[in-house]
Amino acid sequence: MSPYKKAVMACVGLLFLSSTVELEGRNGNRLKLASDDEIGATAYDRRILDLERTAIEAAFNEQIVHLYQTWMKDDTGQPDRAGKGAQQARRAYIRSMAAIDQRVQKLDIIGNMNKK
Repeated sequence: MSPYKKAVMACVGLLFLSSTVELEGRNGNRLKLASDDEIGATAYDRRILDLERTAIEAAFNEQIVHLYQTWMKDDTGQPDRAGKGAQQARRAYIRSMAAIDQRVQKLDIIGNMNKK
């Protein structure tokens, strides 16, 4: 695995471990963003969110490449295996980006409150 791929996977792993914004669900579980912690809003939040977006997009791309590389090496159970992996990657991408969008909205509200 390339150093770039390892770095991206580490960033995404840290994002998922440290992240959570409320998402709709039956049990009310939360997904937190690294920028959504007890420190509150900081001058760095927008940049952190940009970095998180970049890491998520890179990880999604890497995962799709990996799925198709695996398919090329071993067609056992394909294309179903690749399709299921792609569905999971899409779900993770959408869920992560939705969490970032919610954090941006929260920062906008905080910013507007501070202007008054």
